[in-house]
Amino acid sequence: MAEVTAQAPGADWAVRGAESAVLAITVDGKPATDVVVPFEHPIASRVQLGHVSAGAHTLTIALDERASASGAHAVVLRDLSVSVVAPRASGEPDPLAYAPILYGRSLPEFGGPFQNNHTDTPLFAWHTQAPVAGRRGHTLLEYSVMFSNEDGGTGADPASLQARWGRQTDIEWVYRVELDAAGSVVPGSAVYQAPSHTALPFAGRYEDGHPVLQTCTSNNMVCDVITDPGMRFVLAVDHELAAGEAREQMMDTVGWTYQVSAAEVRREEKIEPVASAYTPALSDPRNYLYVVIRKTTSVPVASVDTGLAWVGATVGVRLAGAPDVLYRSDHMIPGWSLQRDGLVATAVELPAGTRLDDIATLEVLRAPASVIDPGSTVTVTGVERAIMLDADALPASGSLTWSGTATLTASDPSSVLLSR
Repeated sequence: MAEVTAQAPGADWAVRGAESAVLAITVDGKPATDVVVPFEHPIASRVQLGHVSAGAHTLTIALDERASASGAHAVVLRDLSVSVVAPRASGEPDPLAYAPILYGRSLPEFGGPFQNNHTDTPLFAWHTQAPVAGRRGHTLLEYSVMFSNEDGGTGADPASLQARWGRQTDIEWVYRVELDAAGSVVPGSAVYQAPSHTALPFAGRYEDGHPVLQTCTSNNMVCDVITDPGMRFVLAVDHELAAGEAREQMMDTVGWTYQVSAAEVRREEKIEPVASAYTPALSDPRNYLYVVIRKTTSVPVASVDTGLAWVGATVGVRLAGAPDVLYRSDHMIPGWSLQRDGLVATAVELPAGTRLDDIATLEVLRAPASVIDPGSTVTVTGVERAIMLDADALPASGSLTWSGTATLTASDPSSVLLSR
């Protein structure tokens, strides 16, 4: 494992042609991983270096001029820490041992084999682990990757992405595998998230037990056949997403991921030229309240049988001094409500310059996604966090939280959770 803290003079992820410098890391002359350095200020990246045997080894870090953007010609290493992780005891799942090796996307329409030096680059990875029902002692490991943005899929509608998912990064699970009670891989259990969000059996090659995959679509699905490889990413997966967290909260763990995604949407001109909280277009990401709520939805049997649409939820904010204005995360657009349950994230656009202290109320509203209301009840039981970004597009200090029960029905469709 290594943590590399580096900065690239002249690099700016928001500036076309100067997006990043790329470091190539090798161990004993063998490629280990690339590290993208997207700014002039220091960024800390955590990576895995692969299996090593006992004894001395040579770690080399070099600027990869071919992979770097044309406007980034140097990297300054500020700190480097390396650690060796011993294998776990038999019977204990070892997430590091099966972390995927991910080759960068090489689609011609987005810039060929080095396109992750400026778009949809892998930023951060983690794992989850859960018991397998009906298989005593078995564990399901799942690995997820956070990408800086998404050129295809929902990323083509960035305002909708902000409302429905509360972020501009793209988060995808890439690989799952089942381990038996001894901690060994169950043959035939490995799957990956293929194009069209399909889970397919992994039939690719392994390096010391690590599956080798490649990002292969504009919306960051992966393939187990490697085509025209240019960049290689082995992100550290020692972070575990806890059962009480939304995936989006991993951005809070590594705050500079907000900064990179904000820079990318600025460069790609996905932001409205004049910020307005009254229009649905994507504003500067610093103008949003980022919220995670816990919710469940009761769906009448009739709605399942007839195929009626979800009854979603939306988050509303009123500001001190303007109690009659309600800013809604869905901008009153039915398809932009939160139409999934559990811990779910959204973002509420607010006027430029708004601070957390300006928020007077935080509300939830029932939001049918169709003109036909199936009568579902939406129950909200928590606000896990509600944060804003500072001037540097990093998470600002302070957060709003709430716990309780708010029941939203057709006859009583809204509830004030916080009032200050």
